[in-house]
Amino acid sequence: MDSWGKGFFTFGIEQKEFVVNNSTLVSVHGYAGDAHQVRNALPLYEHHNCSVVIFSPNDSRIEKMGPHICRFEGKRAYIGWDSLERQRLQMHALLDYPFEWFLMNDSDSVCLSPKIPDYVFAEPEVLWSNEVSDMMHHRAAGYPWPRLAFQPPYVMSRRVIKRLLSAADRKNIFDGQTPFIDWCLCAWAVASGCPHNNFRDGASYPTTNSPEGLAVMRRVVSTQGKVFVHSIKEKRVLNWLVHDHSSYIKQKRRLNPGQKIVSVSSRRR
Repeated sequence: MDSWGKGFFTFGIEQKEFVVNNSTLVSVHGYAGDAHQVRNALPLYEHHNCSVVIFSPNDSRIEKMGPHICRFEGKRAYIGWDSLERQRLQMHALLDYPFEWFLMNDSDSVCLSPKIPDYVFAEPEVLWSNEVSDMMHHRAAGYPWPRLAFQPPYVMSRRVIKRLLSAADRKNIFDGQTPFIDWCLCAWAVASGCPHNNFRDGASYPTTNSPEGLAVMRRVVSTQGKVFVHSIKEKRVLNWLVHDHSSYIKQKRRLNPGQKIVSVSSRRR
């Protein structure tokens, strides 16, 4: 058990709408400097009623986060080989835990809905993420990967992690122009033959120092019901999106009074 990390498996608050999910692990990946973001969003990591593990680098540790296991793998780096190697090591570490499904969050991503949407579990061979365009980068002729980046959160089965690691463990599959985890996951998926898909209800926009991005994010959450969201770095933005999601659910209930709809938790910290 010591190799699993410090802390305990625990479940979030009880939800009347659904049962505890014993087959899914929620992981959160960040740095010591992101600990405040993780703490702000912790109720939204816990509200799935799944076990939670917090990952951080060995040299930038989040030592404690509530009662949850805190585990340390890899080196602190935003870009470059050390960041990609840390991702590989942390994905290997996920397989130490006895779960079949994984909701992997960066410290600036959450799933606003307590109930993880059913459709992601219907395709256990697929890597789900916020797929965004890579067309802002100039690529040389013969660029081998799709013009996409895979942004968090991520939902994948145990078999998908193993498949991605079959490519990652070769340690030669990445793009030197954009050596970010978002791009590397795309390369690992393609190199391993792993199917991938964009969340049907995901949204990835800058929300800090970007009034336009924040406005779009709030609109798609409140009017389209987007729940897998990134990038959320400020507590006030997170609170706005929780409110927007709640408003969307209330509106859906008014329009469909007989339909059972799971709302976001009202829990605060």
